[in-house]
Amino acid sequence: MLPQGSYPALIPFSAGRELTRLVAYTLPCLGFMGYLIHRQCPGSLKPRKQDLCAFGAAILGLGCIGIGISSAESWVNALSSGPAFEAPQGFRAWLIALLSSAGTGYLEESYFRVYLVRGAEEAGISRRSGAFFSCLLFALCHSYEGPWGVLQAALAGGVLSWVFTRYRAIHGIALAHGAYNSLVYLMSAGP
Repeated sequence: MLPQGSYPALIPFSAGRELTRLVAYTLPCLGFMGYLIHRQCPGSLKPRKQDLCAFGAAILGLGCIGIGISSAESWVNALSSGPAFEAPQGFRAWLIALLSSAGTGYLEESYFRVYLVRGAEEAGISRRSGAFFSCLLFALCHSYEGPWGVLQAALAGGVLSWVFTRYRAIHGIALAHGAYNSLVYLMSAGP
């Protein structure tokens, strides 16, 4: 983690950078994760009714965590907040941001929830331990967001792991994750 006060004031949005990341990293990784998940549990990638329940539970949980962490961060201000993200500018940039958010949601959920949690269960590790390990890794991967971002990712990972183990539905949690990521861009756009 960076020392307090060393975060940039604003991370600019670059449509070119996001599009490159989407095409060169996210989509190939999604293809590989889809292959691994299909091999691990054939048929589990088909959309099901449980995806709607999973989406509702996940987006509600993520929204509550986001509001709670934002409120706590602004109230406490003892820890350095993470970086601020610039909103996309223009239709093309917003379209790329939304596709990137959805792709990131699917990629992170397919790895952190489906692959790790289900893999831990198949290895004889308890569901709770697998979910904890998944949350820990998920939080560490968000350390660039500062201490509040790590806390938010840990809590969000807990909610998403619970929703996944409850409904066994990848699409609902991935779409909720992508929608939450899109809301971050929307909130940075301001009034």
